[in-house]
Amino acid sequence: MLVKRKRHNILCFVCKCFIYEEITFKSNLTQKFNSYYQLIVIFLENVLSKWKISNDVNTTYSDFYTFNPYKL
Repeated sequence: MLVKRKRHNILCFVCKCFIYEEITFKSNLTQKFNSYYQLIVIFLENVLSKWKISNDVNTTYSDFYTFNPYKL
């Protein structure tokens, strides 16, 4: 019985260590993901703002697309 209890305690300790490691690993991943996510958001905001500025300069789709109704 004492041997079983000792094994149980060792297993509990090992399980706690694994759980702790997994939690710290996930938190590190979350921090990395959040930093990448922020970079992507900043990049997209810049791109979209430039795209909006270029669209504000009186350009429409018809400026780039020439349609010839008489062409067969």
